Amino acid sequence: MQKIFTPFVLGLLLTFIAACVSEPEYPNEPAITFVEVSKTEVNNFDSLTVTFGFTDGDGDLGRERTDVTSCTSFCEFEGGTACYLDPYYSCFYIDNRDTCYGALILPDLEPDGNIKAISGEVEIVIPSVECKCGDDPCPPTQELIFEIVIVDYAGNYSNKFKSEPITISCN
Repeated sequence: MQKIFTPFVLGLLLTFIAACVSEPEYPNEPAITFVEVSKTEVNNFDSLTVTFGFTDGDGDLGRERTDVTSCTSFCEFEGGTACYLDPYYSCFYIDNRDTCYGALILPDLEPDGNIKAISGEVEIVIPSVECKCGDDPCPPTQELIFEIVIVDYAGNYSNKFKSEPITISCN
């Protein structure tokens, strides 16, 4: 009797525990929050890592893109020909100095299993932070703030957040 009773109680206990695990309720649109930048002072052309938190109710962030990009303009974030409409990209970092932006592909964050709602943190690497001076001589330093926005595979855009100010040494 003891041999039958122990697995039964263990199975019953595991069933109760599994019933207590419920899927978090997040909207299907991704939501992001600023966590940190790797450096707040950089040299011209340095790379920079930005970490942000995310939630997504349907878990379709960062799926591998098989499309080919057709982007041509990375300085029109708001507009019909902007690259942010290109389904190839899933993360955009907008430069507050001129509204030009860079585009990245998020890593595959889609969960396996029945629970699709996801949350966590992700790091993106901005490959080159540059001084922008045009035809004028560059000042010794410039301040830069990035706005970050992501898009899920269904085309839902997140909110935007601003990074900490980043000082670029232009010399």
